[in-house]
Amino acid sequence: MATYNQVGDHPASDMQGVVNVNAHNANIGHDDDTREEGALGAQWHGALVKTGVYTNGQTNDATLVVEDVVAAVDAILARHNLQ
Repeated sequence: MATYNQVGDHPASDMQGVVNVNAHNANIGHDDDTREEGALGAQWHGALVKTGVYTNGQTNDATLVVEDVVAAVDAILARHNLQ
């Protein structure tokens, strides 16, 4: 299964998008025999950066919360052993 990472600064939209697509993907194939390929058939992870509208503690189920985009990219690369 493919893995995608989204980096965003808005818990209510960017991270909610990750939550929504993962919820959708969890239901793929349960009601019929269809399978989706690519981004909609993958596991998504959300990296929330504190440089936008982030308020302390408001993560909306982000996989990780980091200071900025550079820290998000570093963490994603490390998670995939690409650093």
